[in-house]
Amino acid sequence: MFAMTDPIYPLMVMGALGPDYHVWDKKADIDFIAPGRGVLTAEFWLSDSVLQAIKAATDDGDKHFPEFLVHIKDKQGNIVCEVNRTIYVRKKKSCR
Repeated sequence: MFAMTDPIYPLMVMGALGPDYHVWDKKADIDFIAPGRGVLTAEFWLSDSVLQAIKAATDDGDKHFPEFLVHIKDKQGNIVCEVNRTIYVRKKKSCR
């Protein structure tokens, strides 16, 4: 369950911000709520407001560590675990 969330947010943010930013996974934690049996799914959302906040926080070259909460659900839509992912974002020096 943990691994299914691994690369998603860094890749989404990297794709949305483009080559002017360093983006990578920083840390994550998982909270198991119920046994995960059968087919499990997760949805990943990246809003324009989150991207604008990241750009504003990194515009002067500062590091920023946005967090994203992912709910993993079973076939019936019940949450079986929550994964909190933190990524590292910093604008490249040549683009400041």
